[in-house]
Amino acid sequence: MSVLEALFRVHGMGYSKVVFESDAKEVVEAIYLNREDNSEFGSITSCYRRFLTAVDGFSVCYVRWKANGVAHVLARHS
Repeated sequence: MSVLEALFRVHGMGYSKVVFESDAKEVVEAIYLNREDNSEFGSITSCYRRFLTAVDGFSVCYVRWKANGVAHVLARHS
């Protein structure tokens, strides 16, 4: 599931305060840096940015891979 799909799904479930954690530092930085990027990656991060500015209480933050180890183990076994 993509982060954007998760954002829409959780918002649709009625949650109002959600922090999404990602170990993809470049993605998280691209979401919060407001620079123009005409690539496909830029288009995707622009969608994240628009969603996060439109919905109060949602955020995406960077978490080092080692700190996110439990999520990786669970993902491998799912």
